[in-house]
Amino acid sequence: TSTLSVDTELAYRRGEGGIHALSSSISLLYFLPHVGQSTPYVAGGVGLSQYGAPIFSSNGPPIGTEPRVALTANAGGGLKMPMNEKLDLRTDARWFKSFGPQGSEQFRVAQGISFDVGKR
Repeated sequence: TSTLSVDTELAYRRGEGGIHALSSSISLLYFLPHVGQSTPYVAGGVGLSQYGAPIFSSNGPPIGTEPRVALTANAGGGLKMPMNEKLDLRTDARWFKSFGPQGSEQFRVAQGISFDVGKR
């Protein structure tokens, strides 16, 4: 609709102990009133994220990592600027929180292109 949009994301990250981590999320974007040509929005969603959990030796130090999956939530917002009738440039800032024994938090700023499926 003119005020709501669905955002999906698939990401890959090299990280913890050689684990090549995938993550996926779905978010709902709520568009606020236009500011000139730009449209600010707020976003929130859920997803799944792989991470590496440390494996400890009997005397304490970590000896490796084990792949795990965690539920994640995200919240943030951004600005959408039209490039033409079907493409928009988006700048987005989000906070991500993963839940579980080794849950983590991260903040991300990203730019991307949105494809408008419906009419304007």
